[in-house]
Amino acid sequence: MFSQSVTIGKIPIGRAHPIRVMGIINVSPESFYGSSVVTDSEAIIERARQMEQDGADILDIGAASTAPASLYGTKVVDEEEETSRIRTAIESLASEVRTPLSVDTTSSRVARVALSSGAAAVNDVSGLKRDPNLAHLVKEYDVPIILMAGCEPTFRGFQDTLRALREGLARATEAGIERNKIVIDPGFGFGKPTSADIEILENLGAFTLLRQPVLVGLSRKAFVGAILGGLSPDDRLAGTIAVTTLAVSKGVDVIRVHDVKESKQTAVIGDIFRSKQYKSSGFVESIGQRDRMETEVLLQEIGVSPEIRSALSRKAYSVNIIVNSVKPPVALILKQEMLAVGGDAAYHYDTIDQNIEHTDVLLMGTLRQFGLFVSKASKMKEFGLSEIAGMIRDVLTGQIHSER
Repeated sequence: MFSQSVTIGKIPIGRAHPIRVMGIINVSPESFYGSSVVTDSEAIIERARQMEQDGADILDIGAASTAPASLYGTKVVDEEEETSRIRTAIESLASEVRTPLSVDTTSSRVARVALSSGAAAVNDVSGLKRDPNLAHLVKEYDVPIILMAGCEPTFRGFQDTLRALREGLARATEAGIERNKIVIDPGFGFGKPTSADIEILENLGAFTLLRQPVLVGLSRKAFVGAILGGLSPDDRLAGTIAVTTLAVSKGVDVIRVHDVKESKQTAVIGDIFRSKQYKSSGFVESIGQRDRMETEVLLQEIGVSPEIRSALSRKAYSVNIIVNSVKPPVALILKQEMLAVGGDAAYHYDTIDQNIEHTDVLLMGTLRQFGLFVSKASKMKEFGLSEIAGMIRDVLTGQIHSER
């Protein structure tokens, strides 16, 4: 398969499997969403059983909040306290629930205690940057790792996140961790600007082309509240479901959530459409229609040289543009010029006989073909064709280049 399959406990994750729901259990009172916090053994077990009943496939246990202090005033928890909390939580749950457990930590010491107590995976928000020993521990225990982009507040969007994920994958590979043990997480939140999180969400499909299962943690994040006018974490459930639905439609494999019951329903519905995006037969696989940015990521994964990736991506992505209400002669010229560059056009059936005064025209082609078309049509002053070329350039801003 093009994309790896990773198994946490006995739960397989990846494109060939249903969307998995990871329930968040915070045993850290510092966590930004107070309703997610449970601290004593009895409450931890009760919360885990409820999540299991609601449909959680994996439970993620965190003992030190990673929420940005700049937003929530989060206090730093020392490693000794984090270790103590994790030991209590994992030991309490290991014999009480069937659902596999992961430990949310950047510390190899904390992870060792969790794994020796029954955890089945490590969730590292630093992308193996904060503790050089963590990668070796994961290799030693031969467990999966959820590798986040290691997001910094300075990150400004998709390209920074993509670079960080590739660097994290390289660190894991250097430590000997096999690709069938790695789940990737683009890392929403963590003090980034709202615009950065929106850009990452918009381009989420590109991360599914890195050949690893993709996990997203969107639950009640700050950018959801910001989009909705500054809502507090307690009031972000509806917004969370909305962005989670969008993420699922873009092909993610795991959703990390506080609200398991509602999110499970989202996953079940979303899976119907996600499963239709990909088809495979033997070693041939369809990955669905991709935009230019996604195509560039795919070309890099294949190993295409940087010099030709941009040009190839413009050939791979098809665009449909409507030119509204033009006269028949203009429609005929538009079709002629699109055919000349390898594209096509369609218009009302009475256009050729000119039995109508105006027609809409559907232009169809790749970005490269539109670039060629715009270059030529922008020099054609008759019938307002140069003006139409300018409008097409405007609607495809940043996607096409004028070509000779």
